[in-house]
Amino acid sequence: MDKNFTTPKLFGKLSLVNSPVVSQFTYLFISPHSPSQSFLKTFEQKIICFLWSQKPERIKRSVVYNNNYEIGGLKLLNLKVLCLILKVAFVQKLYLH
Repeated sequence: MDKNFTTPKLFGKLSLVNSPVVSQFTYLFISPHSPSQSFLKTFEQKIICFLWSQKPERIKRSVVYNNNYEIGGLKLLNLKVLCLILKVAFVQKLYLH
Protein backbone atom coordinates (compact mmCIF):
# COMPACT_ATOMS: atom_id res chain seq x y z
CA MET A 1 0.00 0.00 0.00
CA ASP A 2 1.17 3.52 -0.72
CA LYS A 3 2.30 5.42 2.40
CA ASN A 4 0.62 8.61 1.15
CA PHE A 5 -2.71 6.79 1.06
CA THR A 6 -2.57 5.51 4.65
CA THR A 7 -1.32 8.70 6.32
CA PRO A 8 -4.38 10.90 5.62
CA LYS A 9 -6.65 8.03 6.63
CA LEU A 10 -4.85 7.67 9.98
CA PHE A 11 -4.94 11.44 10.63
CA GLY A 12 -8.65 11.45 9.81
CA LYS A 13 -9.25 8.69 12.35
CA LEU A 14 -7.16 10.56 14.94
CA SER A 15 -9.14 13.76 14.48
CA LEU A 16 -12.38 11.77 14.70
CA VAL A 17 -11.28 10.26 18.02
CA ASN A 18 -9.82 13.48 19.46
CA SER A 19 -12.78 15.71 18.61
CA PRO A 20 -16.27 14.28 19.10
CA VAL A 21 -15.46 11.07 20.96
CA VAL A 22 -13.15 12.54 23.59
CA SER A 23 -15.41 15.57 24.06
CA GLN A 24 -18.17 13.20 25.17
CA PHE A 25 -15.81 11.67 27.72
CA THR A 26 -14.75 15.10 28.94
CA TYR A 27 -18.30 15.60 30.17
CA LEU A 28 -18.12 12.25 31.98
CA PHE A 29 -14.71 13.01 33.53
CA ILE A 30 -15.80 16.38 34.95
CA SER A 31 -18.14 14.68 37.41
CA PRO A 32 -16.77 13.89 40.88
CA HIS A 33 -16.96 10.13 40.28
CA SER A 34 -14.37 8.72 37.92
CA PRO A 35 -14.91 5.80 35.58
CA SER A 36 -13.07 2.64 36.58
CA GLN A 37 -9.58 1.91 35.31
CA SER A 38 -10.88 -1.18 33.53
CA PHE A 39 -13.37 1.01 31.62
CA LEU A 40 -10.60 3.39 30.56
CA LYS A 41 -8.34 0.52 29.53
CA THR A 42 -11.12 -1.15 27.51
CA PHE A 43 -12.01 2.07 25.72
CA GLU A 44 -8.34 2.78 25.01
CA GLN A 45 -8.03 -0.66 23.41
CA LYS A 46 -11.10 0.04 21.27
CA ILE A 47 -9.60 3.32 20.10
CA ILE A 48 -6.32 1.62 19.17
CA CYS A 49 -8.19 -1.14 17.31
CA PHE A 50 -10.14 1.54 15.42
CA LEU A 51 -6.98 3.45 14.50
CA TRP A 52 -5.20 0.40 13.14
CA SER A 53 -8.30 -1.25 11.59
CA GLN A 54 -8.12 -4.37 13.78
CA LYS A 55 -4.49 -4.97 12.70
CA PRO A 56 -1.33 -5.01 14.84
CA GLU A 57 -0.11 -1.60 15.96
CA ARG A 58 2.44 -0.05 13.61
CA ILE A 59 3.59 2.67 16.00
CA LYS A 60 4.25 2.37 19.74
CA ARG A 61 1.52 3.83 21.92
CA SER A 62 3.96 6.17 23.63
CA VAL A 63 4.69 7.71 20.23
CA VAL A 64 1.01 7.90 19.28
CA TYR A 65 0.27 9.84 22.49
CA ASN A 66 3.28 12.15 22.00
CA ASN A 67 2.36 15.76 21.17
CA ASN A 68 5.35 16.50 18.94
CA TYR A 69 4.92 15.82 15.22
CA GLU A 70 8.66 16.33 14.62
CA ILE A 71 9.59 13.18 16.55
CA GLY A 72 6.73 11.12 15.15
CA GLY A 73 4.00 11.89 17.68
CA LEU A 74 0.40 11.78 16.50
CA LYS A 75 -1.23 13.84 19.31
CA LEU A 76 -3.79 11.25 20.36
CA LEU A 77 -5.37 12.26 23.67
CA ASN A 78 -4.63 9.88 26.54
CA LEU A 79 -7.91 9.28 28.38
CA LYS A 80 -6.26 8.46 31.72
CA VAL A 81 -4.23 11.67 31.68
CA LEU A 82 -7.25 13.70 30.54
CA CYS A 83 -9.29 12.31 33.44
CA LEU A 84 -6.58 13.26 35.95
CA ILE A 85 -6.20 16.76 34.51
CA LEU A 86 -9.92 17.42 34.73
CA LYS A 87 -10.04 16.11 38.32
CA VAL A 88 -7.20 18.42 39.34
CA ALA A 89 -8.96 21.37 37.70
CA PHE A 90 -12.17 20.43 39.54
CA VAL A 91 -10.40 20.33 42.90
CA GLN A 92 -8.68 23.66 42.20
CA LYS A 93 -12.03 25.30 41.49
CA LEU A 94 -13.49 23.88 44.70
CA TYR A 95 -10.51 25.07 46.71
CA LEU A 96 -10.45 28.58 45.24
CA HIS A 97 -14.20 29.21 45.62
